[in-house]
Amino acid sequence: MIPLPAFVRTTDSVADDIGSLVRPVGRSPVIVTDSVLLAACTAIVHEALGCDVIIVPGGEPVVETVGALARDIAGRDSDVVVAVGGGSVLDTAKLAARLITDPDGLVARLRAAEPFAPGAAVVALPTTAGSGAEVTRTAIVSHRGHKTWAWDERLRPDLAILAPELTATTPRPVALAAGLDAFCHSVEAATGQRATTEMRALGFEAAASIHLQLAASLDTPRNVAARTEMMRAACAAGVAIDHCGTGIGHAVGHALASIVTIPHGLAVMLGLRAGLEWTLDASDTYEGLDASLGTSGGVAGLADAFDEFLAAVGFRDELARWSRPTAEALAEEMRAEDHQPMCRNNARPIGPGDIETVAMSVVEAWMP
Repeated sequence: MIPLPAFVRTTDSVADDIGSLVRPVGRSPVIVTDSVLLAACTAIVHEALGCDVIIVPGGEPVVETVGALARDIAGRDSDVVVAVGGGSVLDTAKLAARLITDPDGLVARLRAAEPFAPGAAVVALPTTAGSGAEVTRTAIVSHRGHKTWAWDERLRPDLAILAPELTATTPRPVALAAGLDAFCHSVEAATGQRATTEMRALGFEAAASIHLQLAASLDTPRNVAARTEMMRAACAAGVAIDHCGTGIGHAVGHALASIVTIPHGLAVMLGLRAGLEWTLDASDTYEGLDASLGTSGGVAGLADAFDEFLAAVGFRDELARWSRPTAEALAEEMRAEDHQPMCRNNARPIGPGDIETVAMSVVEAWMP
């Protein structure tokens, strides 16, 4: 079984366990979720806790939304925020909970420029197996139309609860994108410049589990075993990126998010796959991933292994729904400072002279 941090708990019944898990964290909870999840997942949590529910806009957080939520939480005098949702909801709640004493202070703290205050505690209940936001010290947010990030020790949730029952009603496209995001996390963390021996092993183990379980969890949503393993693997991948960062997939994916509309998980998977041969041409850190994925042919066979995996989950069919940018537009956005930590951390660092090559590979890989 994949090892997880002590602050991560798994439950088979949110209704039975949520109260006893939340009470030690705070006595005055408020639930944060979005309108899509309100009827399905949040109802279970709300019935068990009997507290107020705050609805945040769908989609990835923006600076203004975070500030508004921080003011709302402060006005209710809540000491613990119970975030129910995918990565966007969790990131919104993480940021807002730490800004209740300074609701307009997020911009000053972007890219770790200034520290966050303690604020309210955070309990994270992910409803997708993907982002790993339930265990990371990072939160993604958009500012003036550009995707950026915040990082702080205080942004890690105080408690994460993995409840497979909350993922049973996730629409297939959402579950697919989430699972691909987690797969990219595991691979990029395990192969990047900051990878450690421990995190390399954890990342490869998580990648192997996602490779094995993603199709089953998509095709048979009531497969509790598959959904449980996906949640644990995604959480482990979150731990890995929290220690080791991400790489080419997320450098591409974050840049794409600023210029076109495409789900995050599809974007990062496209970036990872499109840049795979380029990365492998000058890096041996992928050595051993083939064995983790149960394939033969060593590192040279990884491209085929990736393609077989993506075909099995219908990646290309889903990608075809979205319009691609020009290579020039992608390259220009990839040069933004917000994306450079991911470029530098890739197994083969992406230097200024490499961006056009990578961008062209992505656009070509997007073609039917």
